[in-house]
Amino acid sequence: MGQATAIAFAEEGAEHTACRVESTGGKAAVASWTKGIRHRSPGCSKASGEGLGTPTILVNNSGTGGPGKSVSATSDEEWNNVLRTNLYGPFCCCREFIRGIEGSSRHGTIINI
Repeated sequence: MGQATAIAFAEEGAEHTACRVESTGGKAAVASWTKGIRHRSPGCSKASGEGLGTPTILVNNSGTGGPGKSVSATSDEEWNNVLRTNLYGPFCCCREFIRGIEGSSRHGTIINI
């Protein structure tokens, strides 16, 4: 699903649009992060905001289906990885995105898939 979303953004012109904006003197970027795990998520807003100002869109499209075995055979560690990826990742990225917008005059959009 993540790859399909990235391809759809590209097909709709995300990279092309960023290049066109830059060719007119504006600033734009298309960025991605893999599994916004808690200790990495502050970098999301920092990296995207460097030189560009406040980010205005966040697409959370991280998820995992688990280890691919029965519930009875799944370890606590494997289940915790599912929860960290599917719950903590999007939450932490949303939190950092919102923190980056707070205090600015910008509004943002969060899309959780």
